[in-house]
Amino acid sequence: MKKLLFLLFAVVSCVVLNAQVRYRVTTVEQRIQTTDYWISVQKMNTFITSNNIMVSRQNESPLKYTVNFSIEPKLYAAYKEVVKGMGLFTENNLNTTDNTARVEELKGNVKYYQDQIALQNSLMAKMDPQTEQYKNMWRELKNWETSIRTAQTDLNNLTSTEYYYVVDLEIEDETYTPQTSSVQWINMPGVEYSYLQIEEPQDTLSSAYYQGVFLKYVFTKGKSFATLGAYKTTNKLDPDTMHYSEMFVFGFGQDFYSRHLGRGSKKFFNLYSGYTLGGMLASNDKRKESFGYLAPAVGLEIFKNKYVLIDTKVNYMVPFKNTRQMRGLAFNVSFNFVF
Repeated sequence: MKKLLFLLFAVVSCVVLNAQVRYRVTTVEQRIQTTDYWISVQKMNTFITSNNIMVSRQNESPLKYTVNFSIEPKLYAAYKEVVKGMGLFTENNLNTTDNTARVEELKGNVKYYQDQIALQNSLMAKMDPQTEQYKNMWRELKNWETSIRTAQTDLNNLTSTEYYYVVDLEIEDETYTPQTSSVQWINMPGVEYSYLQIEEPQDTLSSAYYQGVFLKYVFTKGKSFATLGAYKTTNKLDPDTMHYSEMFVFGFGQDFYSRHLGRGSKKFFNLYSGYTLGGMLASNDKRKESFGYLAPAVGLEIFKNKYVLIDTKVNYMVPFKNTRQMRGLAFNVSFNFVF
């Protein structure tokens, strides 16, 4: 009785164990930009060599390293430790495919082909090899044999391991590689509100405060932009003959993201620095004057996706003429959208 119970338990255990076997493949696509390029490459090569990993593709140059290989879950945990901290992950995609149903289908096909071959052989054994029917059945038998070989090859590939990872890794040297390998043009018009506070206003030149509305056109993902608009003083004189009451402003600017803060890849609160370089025409009822300016800036993107950008920044405007009396701090809020 004990032997019977033990045998029954063993059979049930095997059934449960087989039911739990799943043939899954996870594709891992990762792109890393690093300032320690050669150290990162050496770490990866050491990991591959020390674990006897079979590499299907590997390319190495002074600026870029790519490798492709397959590993089991226990090694994938070690792989994650190797790449952790190498640099910025510009791409990190995982895609799992469950091949269990396909494996069961191929097993059924193999069993069916085997049965057909056995039946065909038994029928042909009773026939005259010279007859046309025998020759037709012989050709059909060869087709069954080809089908079973194909199915068996596919089955072996899928069941070589129960669960494994296919890693496709690319490491770039950030020291020599720009933020993007090529300029990515976009079309994002928008509007910007700016409030300018002059640091040392002078009655005959500048007002203490100006505010203005600008057209802001963002045209690369970098991001590069152009602005066009006008400031007006908040202290309107009557008559308008003292300080400049209006300033027509145009400029070109660029913003730069920190590699330590994700390079602007987040949806909320991307911190950046940048500049705007351009010119302005200051005027009142009696006179006008034109000069260039430079405005370094620090900004924070409040929200960003593929279609909308809500941005704030503070820039210090430094005119190239009447610098002491016209320089000041500007507070800006802008809204851009894909058009």
